[in-house]
Amino acid sequence: MFVTRPEPLDRAARLSLYLERSYFGSATTGVVDLSLGRLSEVNYRDYCSSGCDEEVFRWLGIGIWQGKEGDRDHAEEVQRQEVGRRQGLGQNEVQRQEGQEEVVAGARRAPERQSTHAGDRAAVESKMELAGKVAIVTGSGGLGSGRAEARRMARDGASVVVCDIDDVGGRETVGMIESAGGRAAYIHADSGVEDDIWALFAFAQKTFGGVDILVNNASAPYALQGPLIGWFDAVRVDLLGPMFATLQAVEAMRRRGGGAIVNIGSTSAVGHGYKHSNSPGYDVAKAGVMRLTTTLAWLGEREKIRVNCLVPDWVATPEVQAYVDSLTPQQRREQRVPEVLTTLDEIAEAVVELVTDETLSGRVMIWWCGQPRRLIRWADPGYAAFA
Repeated sequence: MFVTRPEPLDRAARLSLYLERSYFGSATTGVVDLSLGRLSEVNYRDYCSSGCDEEVFRWLGIGIWQGKEGDRDHAEEVQRQEVGRRQGLGQNEVQRQEGQEEVVAGARRAPERQSTHAGDRAAVESKMELAGKVAIVTGSGGLGSGRAEARRMARDGASVVVCDIDDVGGRETVGMIESAGGRAAYIHADSGVEDDIWALFAFAQKTFGGVDILVNNASAPYALQGPLIGWFDAVRVDLLGPMFATLQAVEAMRRRGGGAIVNIGSTSAVGHGYKHSNSPGYDVAKAGVMRLTTTLAWLGEREKIRVNCLVPDWVATPEVQAYVDSLTPQQRREQRVPEVLTTLDEIAEAVVELVTDETLSGRVMIWWCGQPRRLIRWADPGYAAFA
């Protein structure tokens, strides 16, 4: 522990002592709100490199807003608890009053947030307008969610770059968009090949003048031969592909003053030994892309490039729906197939939400079939209990 615990001090004295001894030094960019007992703003990069841990903050009796655009959940929770304490309410009562669970669709939303930083108040309420934006959707030439996402964004006015290894399907997607009055162009690109990704972004720049949105939707064909087959194809397309594309997107979006990236995970990669798929390579790749998302949260503040991840359960692509329809009721129960699958249009709507909601950065949205989609809370430890 880098802070020596002194004799009991009041809140203000503890805070002053910490700031004097802390790794932040003069790098703090915000102000101290002693009435709420928290730092209302701290430079996120310095916080990450400081080695601070939650025990120190609990001892100080303060919470830290980490400076991310929209990711001030922890600070708000501390504020609510502090206000509740002052009003004689317990933590559970405060949580009950405010609505602890973040339900984003299909039910209620969390209460409207007020920024703790004056410069962010407009951003909290704002939404990215798709009209006039340029979006790349990888794997959008098939019959799955990529095509639905591309059509949905084009419907709202975005110019869409369709890419796939299925040239016929890719051109069909472009035709559907254009017949509905939208703008789109197709390029053949394998998402798991870095040179193809470089060419994809060069094509977007030449055709539409830049890139504002990237949806890393492409996925390798599911390995039906067995759990020890197809590992590296899955990792190449489903993990390395988003990494290649994200690096290109960051450079392209910097030139546009910001942007949005949406990765696609899977609920099969969320738990520990629960509801995994029959393809370890697929689950490893999807777990990786979820963690890639959270580790890039800092881009939201530093570059105004928001990276978020949608993690759906069973999606009703034609291939998946046909497979489900072939199962007996007993087989469905054994494989834990949900009664209702999430539709392609619903997936597209969720992707658009993550693209346009400028309060979200580095967030993972879980969507179990038949339930409202929810955001995993920021700073979630990643496990519920020990054995």
